[in-house]
Amino acid sequence: MKLTSTLSAALAISPALAAPTARAITTSARLIYSNSGHIFLGSFNGTSLSTTLDAPVPGTIPSWLKFIPPNTLYAVDEGSSSTSLYNVNVAANTVTEFTRAQGSPGVVHLEVNKAGTRMLGAGFGSGNIDVWDIEGGGLTLLKTIPSPGPVGPDTARQASPHPHMALVLSPDSKDLYLSNRLSGQATDNIAHIKIIDQGAGVLKLLFINTVSSGGGRPRMFSISNDGNSLFVTNQDGPLGVAVISRNPQDGSLDANFTGSIEASAFGDTGNGPQFIQQIQ
Repeated sequence: MKLTSTLSAALAISPALAAPTARAITTSARLIYSNSGHIFLGSFNGTSLSTTLDAPVPGTIPSWLKFIPPNTLYAVDEGSSSTSLYNVNVAANTVTEFTRAQGSPGVVHLEVNKAGTRMLGAGFGSGNIDVWDIEGGGLTLLKTIPSPGPVGPDTARQASPHPHMALVLSPDSKDLYLSNRLSGQATDNIAHIKIIDQGAGVLKLLFINTVSSGGGRPRMFSISNDGNSLFVTNQDGPLGVAVISRNPQDGSLDANFTGSIEASAFGDTGNGPQFIQQIQ
């Protein structure tokens, strides 16, 4: 399948930081997010975002989480070789560690198969991919697979394979969102790319625009369950978390935020959250 890209140099352009605006929804979305040493539970009601739990996980960097309803949570530790299994009770507002297992060092992304029996861990630090048995809510390492293939052109950063994840695809596979980090602007931004099916197995990538992420170095972002919001985490200020309004019909992003949390709420400069996702 061919991809014809019309990505423009405008990816490096960030709009000015927008002020929050209101949007009414009927129920609050429950969120989970994390930074170095902490896993948080939060709530978003359409006009404001608040943290309801700060669960310390000292000595770990849970930079990627994988929640499996109703209460199972897997978390990487980017700074070691461990992957942890937690119990999340949204109603009771608790996060409790159940067990911890050893795999490859520097895992930064987790993904689960549709059956919920296997989980893959992408080891950015090791160049490996871990395969876990998670059937019945367990955590058993089955095998580790080296990531093969040629390295990239940047010899300083790509001397070896670094499997990880860096984009978000909409549920209908028509819209692609990219994190434009280190843009040199006052804030970094999220780029919107339209995926156009031209028929005969040909897809075209069309750059639409960028919107401010509200902070610097946006590490991870995710689409809300109803498709109306894009939840964004920034490792640097001014905003640690920003909620960007999204049109689920055409995938467009609004420059105005519908909720946010200041970066100062997450401690030292540069320690902003690295993961966020709606879990309920």
